Amino acid sequence: NHYAQLKSLMKDSQPPLLPPLGLFISELIQIEDRHKLYTDRGLINMQKCELVANVIQHMQEHQNSDGYTFERDY
Repeated sequence: NHYAQLKSLMKDSQPPLLPPLGLFISELIQIEDRHKLYTDRGLINMQKCELVANVIQHMQEHQNSDGYTFERDY
């Protein structure tokens, strides 16, 4: 249940945000386990490719934000 809550919070949050890497890795592993790389006709499974691309794009949206502000601590 905590995983579902964290996933929901991540979906609703706006950058800047430091996303937990384990969340994205878990999603990629689930996609890998549930979907074949090739279709029954021997073609590349584009649905799987799109799912992987969406996870990576979501992670990059949080990482590429310009909203991080850091102060120097001398």
